[in-house]
Amino acid sequence: MAQEFSPTEIFKRATATTLRAIAESEEVNVTFGPEPAGLAGKRVKLPNPARDLPAEEVAQLRGAADSMALRLRYHDDAVHAKRLPGGPLARAIFESLEQARVEALGTRRMAGVGVNLNAMLDEQYRRQGFERVTERTEGTMAEVKSDPKVVEVYLGH
Repeated sequence: MAQEFSPTEIFKRATATTLRAIAESEEVNVTFGPEPAGLAGKRVKLPNPARDLPAEEVAQLRGAADSMALRLRYHDDAVHAKRLPGGPLARAIFESLEQARVEALGTRRMAGVGVNLNAMLDEQYRRQGFERVTERTEGTMAEVKSDPKVVEVYLGH
């Protein structure tokens, strides 16, 4: 008798498989748990999806998975370490720009990834209260992660 999986389990398996495909690495270990999304080496943690799989939450979780997959695919640790600036603010901005760069590369090549990243970033911005920001300040500079399309325009691509 074939084992049947819940819709949540099917979603988790599909998300993990897609993440590995985008990252172009079968060696990525994907786990789901109560913690927020995170990436350490080739280990990816994603939050558990809700049982009823609300569309908005699905898109946000896919965005987190896509973001980490793009980091694994397009980021080079050696080059990054060599160019990493000194000072905490400069480092934070450099890290944000690097993530925006890898996300822009993925968005240009895979339109669906852009949709997922937008859902993730919209939720992230909402949680951080960015819709209430009225002025650009040094304090908020490092926290801002640009939309990959904005980065493309800024970088002239």
